[in-house]
Formats: sequence, C-alpha cells, structure tokens
Amino acid sequence: MLVKPSPGRVLLFIGLLWLGGCGFQLNRNQFSLPEGAKSLSLISVNNQTFVSGLDLDLKAELSGLFNRAGVTLSEGRGSDLEMELVLTQSSNNREDLSIYNNLTYRYVFLHQGQITLVDWRNNRPLFEKTPVEGRFELETGATQLSAEELREGRRKAMVKLAQQIADKLTQNF
Repeated sequence: MLVKPSPGRVLLFIGLLWLGGCGFQLNRNQFSLPEGAKSLSLISVNNQTFVSGLDLDLKAELSGLFNRAGVTLSEGRGSDLEMELVLTQSSNNREDLSIYNNLTYRYVFLHQGQITLVDWRNNRPLFEKTPVEGRFELETGATQLSAEELREGRRKAMVKLAQQIADKLTQNF
C-alpha cells in the first residue's frame, strides 16, 4: 500500500536539498581549457587582410564568447595559455545560381586565419599556425548587397570564426 506524502514533507525535502546544496549544476555554456589550464591570454591579433578593423571585431567576439563560457580572456603575458591569432584572408564572393531560369545569387563571406597556442606552464606549443576559418553564406535574388548586408555578412562570418577558435581550444584534450 502506497502512502501519499503530505505537501509539507515534500516542501521540507526540497528545502533541505536547496539549503544543503545537492551539487547539481547546469554547465551549458561552459567549457574547459586545454591541459587543465585556468587562464588564457590573447597576446595579439595580427590583421594581414585589406579590411581594416577585423582584428578589433575578432577580439570583441572572442571576448564575449569566452565571457559567456566563464573564461576570462586577458591581454598580456602571464596566463597558463597564451594565444596569438593571424587573420590571413577576408573575402566575399558572389556565385550565380540558376534554377529553372530563376537567377539566385549566393554571397560567400570568408575569414581565414591561423592560431598559435602555447602552454607556458611547461613551455610547450599546443598549436602552431593551425588554420581556422569562418564562413557565412547568403542567398538572395539581388545582384548586389547593400552596405548593411555586407557588414552583417562579415559579422556573421566573424562569429563563425570565433566559434571555430573556441572549438579548437576545447577539442582533443
């Protein structure tokens, strides 16, 4: 025979779990740094493209991404891990598509770079000039994009580049 618990006992049980802390945490956006590192610094972002300001955009995007994940991205030396980035190419190309005599245009925004990551606790490079890429595609019927659409396409490609850098830092360790 089952006994129905009183609402007071249920609330008391939940209260004890809450006060005692059951140890359960949601860690949806957090990730661990390689090799158990506790700190990460971004030494430099070198923009070798012909698009000015991409280095600043990448720094801002990475800073926001790491902050949301609970990792403080500092500048300068002294962290467990030090990261250097080089932006090697930025482009946007148009591809003409024709389906049943309807012209559609695909604009491909691409940012490419290289990442170098060094673990200064044991003076060992984890990555050396490893390629990374951020790619965003937009399909439209317009033969040209507005200035706002160009900015948005570049921004979305930069978001994907920052995400790929974060993915590189958290995989295979």
